[in-house]
Amino acid sequence: MSLFAWADARISRLRWYDIGLIKVGVAAFVLMLATFFPAFLQVDWYVYLIIAVLASIRPAYLMLKG
Repeated sequence: MSLFAWADARISRLRWYDIGLIKVGVAAFVLMLATFFPAFLQVDWYVYLIIAVLASIRPAYLMLKG
């Protein structure tokens, strides 16, 4: 069994709030890393906005595709 097949089998058992808790945990971890590397905090806000929009195009498309 490949790693991706294993992960897909495990993810199907999670509920919506479990996914939300994973997101909160990842956000907290990223903020912790940002305190260790202050250079990441020097980037203008719109760079993060562009990254967020580009990262959300495919999931939004798949969700709204029907």
